[in-house]
Parts: sequence; structure tokens; C-alpha cells
Amino acid sequence: QGLIAAIRTLGGYNEMGVGAPADVKQALEWYIKAANAGDTLAMVRLGQMYAAGVGVTADLVQALKWFHAAADKGDANGQNMLGIAYENGLGAPRDYAEALKFYRAAADQGLASAENNLGRLYAAGLGAARDFAEAARWWAKAADQGGADAQFNLARLYASGDGVSRDPVRAHMWFTLAALNPTLHDAALRARAKLDEGLSP
Repeated sequence: QGLIAAIRTLGGYNEMGVGAPADVKQALEWYIKAANAGDTLAMVRLGQMYAAGVGVTADLVQALKWFHAAADKGDANGQNMLGIAYENGLGAPRDYAEALKFYRAAADQGLASAENNLGRLYAAGLGAARDFAEAARWWAKAADQGGADAQFNLARLYASGDGVSRDPVRAHMWFTLAALNPTLHDAALRARAKLDEGLSP
């Protein structure tokens, strides 16, 4: 296992240009060797490279194959990537029930991004009946791990009272934490300001 991890690490060094100029094609070769030897991190990275066309012609079917290989070995990141693929119809027909299944498998392992994704599907009623309480449960798990998207989503539930008891104080807190993320900063501050207007006497 140590040798396999070392091979995968060599791929990472080649991809990022550590100790030598970046060589994505060489990185791909190392990842393939590690993945074929059973390394799930390499499988997931290969899937991402095929999905994005990094160092190789984009091939969503090939990406899905590598995500499945990792997921079949119980890898949470592979399961989450499969959920994303099935939710968006990437490399396979769109299938919300399959997306929910794979998000759930990854979320059960505590992967924050999968917990957030699972919450989104429950909130939207995709792959299962709409259930804001279940969405809140998964978003709370991800938010507690620092997941900014989940913090923002959970804040919205506390602001509206969907699936939880309405709690403007908690909503304010989660919007504030979500605002620490540069991507969500402006949206979270706007939502918090709107919430605060409603709290004003």
C-alpha cells in the first residue's frame, strides 16, 4: 500500500510541478498505475481529470467509470462524485434517486460536501419526497464541519422556519459564518441584512 500511495504522490507532484515543471500527462500515467493497483484517491483524481479534460480528452463515461471504481471500494469522495454525475446527467442519464443513494453513502461517512448535497436534494424534493427537516439535519452536520454552503442553506431554513423552528438568532449566526467564505460573502451579508431588517423594532 505504501508503494501505491507513493506512485499516486508522484502523480500529484507531476500535476502540480513540485520539484520539476508540471507535466499533466505524466501525472495521468502515475494516477492510472496507482488506480489500477487499487488506490481510491487516484481513481477519484482520474475521474476528475477525465471529467474536466485535464491532460486528456474530456470523457464523461470514463470519468464515471473511475468514480464508480472508487465508490465500489467504499470511498466517500468517489460516492459524492457519482452523486454529482447522476444529479447532473454527466456520463449517464440524470437519475436523482441514484444521486441521492450515492450522496447518502458518502454523507454517512461524514463527508461535508455530500451532506450538503444530500440536504439540497431533500429540500428540492429530488430523488425523494421534499423534506425540509431532513435537509436541515444534513445541512447542520455539514455546517458544523465548516461547510459554507451548508451554513448558508441552514441559515435560510432558520430564517424561514422551513423544517425547523424559526430562529432569527441562529439564522443570523449561520449567515455570519457563511459570509466568511469569499464565494458566499456578498449573498450571505445581503441575506443577513434582510433578516436584520425584519428584526428591527
